[in-house]
Amino acid sequence: MSDVGHKGCNNEINTVALVASIELPVDVLDSTCTTKPLSANQGRVLNNTINAEVGARTSEVAAVKSRTSSLESDNTTNKSNISSLQSRIAALESDVATLQSEVATLESTLASIPISVFGEMSEIVPESAEISLAHIPLTGSLQLYFNGEFSTNYTLVGTTITFPEVLLVDDVISVYYDYSRP
Repeated sequence: MSDVGHKGCNNEINTVALVASIELPVDVLDSTCTTKPLSANQGRVLNNTINAEVGARTSEVAAVKSRTSSLESDNTTNKSNISSLQSRIAALESDVATLQSEVATLESTLASIPISVFGEMSEIVPESAEISLAHIPLTGSLQLYFNGEFSTNYTLVGTTITFPEVLLVDDVISVYYDYSRP
């Protein structure tokens, strides 16, 4: 029977045998042994490495949280901006609809107002008794002046005025009339 670690007759521990049976800790940083205890130096190095990694990860987490908070704030601002723009678009669409209605009313009113032609001078074609107007006059609106004098001595069909006699090159014919919008 071995006396290692046991008290002898004189109650003393056999220290030589005890020291020989204790495994010494690993004190090199490049050891691959996983069954032996670490030395205080290796524990300190490992602890410092772990603390540095935890610090770096903590900083990353803080940066991600800060960016997330910033993005959430930006998102809230963007949602508010979008809502404001949607309200403005709805108001503009309403304004456009109102303006379109007003344009339709104006066009309808304008279509019912005749256009007046003042002093249209027609070119005289020698040896002809006819002249042509640019538009068809509204019934009863034509006023014709032949050589400066008001005249009713003509016939009107569409845009053509026919006189009872052939016109001379020196004759001056002025007409005033209203016509409808096309």
